[in-house]
Amino acid sequence: MTDRGANRVAATFALFAFNQESYIREAIEGAFAQTYQPLEIILSDDCSSDGTFAIMREMASKYHGPHQVRAVRNQRNLGILPHILARGREAKGEIVVVAAGDDISTRDRTEALVRRFNDDEDIYCVTSAFDLIDEESRLISRGEIVPIGIKGQKVVSSFLRDVAKPYTVIQGSTAAYRRNIFERVSADENFIFPEDNYFNFLIYLLGGYVVQVEQSLVKYRQHSEALSNRNNAKLCIEDLEAAFQTEAKRRMSMMDAFLRLANRDDRACDVDIARVVSERERSRFVQAWPELSVHARLASALTSLVKLRISDARWKALRLAGTFPRYQPKALLCRFHPKYAGRSRPTALGRT
Repeated sequence: MTDRGANRVAATFALFAFNQESYIREAIEGAFAQTYQPLEIILSDDCSSDGTFAIMREMASKYHGPHQVRAVRNQRNLGILPHILARGREAKGEIVVVAAGDDISTRDRTEALVRRFNDDEDIYCVTSAFDLIDEESRLISRGEIVPIGIKGQKVVSSFLRDVAKPYTVIQGSTAAYRRNIFERVSADENFIFPEDNYFNFLIYLLGGYVVQVEQSLVKYRQHSEALSNRNNAKLCIEDLEAAFQTEAKRRMSMMDAFLRLANRDDRACDVDIARVVSERERSRFVQAWPELSVHARLASALTSLVKLRISDARWKALRLAGTFPRYQPKALLCRFHPKYAGRSRPTALGRT
């Protein structure tokens, strides 16, 4: 170990990828460029079907820098959260920096995140601002601080009561965690949703908290094939409806996980069980919608309208008739909407 690494907390930089051979080289170059020491770098592939892992092995074998580097591949596809848990539990560092295989980390990313952890032992996660880039690594915007997808959505904090610390939303691809948080999650869970909302809930439930570094430390890529950050403007109506159903399934799974966490003996705040159950039932209803009769759909839409649940009423009205995903009148209306014009095409449904 060099003098630079003496008396410093050990960190792990874990790069997670799945079918990202077009972007993985830039992501690995960002990992190798990290200035922090001592640092372990794990290049982890979730059983990709393309050349992602071959590139990982090639670059790991040619690396001769100061960091410890290894490339690993899951024997089967685990999904985002189980994949992160698997590497987090075996990490050697006390701080685990999470990186996505289609993003690019700045060289001082680990340095800045670890420094922030030193302020308080109750900080379980540090997240940061990010720059948004496109498929060609062209800059879209700088210094984004609002997590992608949070606008218009319920924040996880609405399910918690008596939160002692200011609530900060985790942007998963910019986050770093204390390693011990991974040990607080049951290995038997069946997770089908991303990690950030889950860790947000768990951390505050346990009495810890999350902080944000205002510096942009990640170039966050937006593209149509992203695992958790699709550019929906490029999706046709069939893909959008399939994605909506998939998201409802994930949301329901997340609410089930929150209910299980609510029974923990070591929780530091209470959970609004009624709100969690209500969100779970709404997600269940969205999944059941394609099987409802037109009469049942109409009755449900009118009920939402009478109760002044305008957003629910609008969603149901646009999906009154027709079969999934070609609902009427939505399918007809979208033919004249510039966002969807000319984009309707047959597709394999249920793609994740």
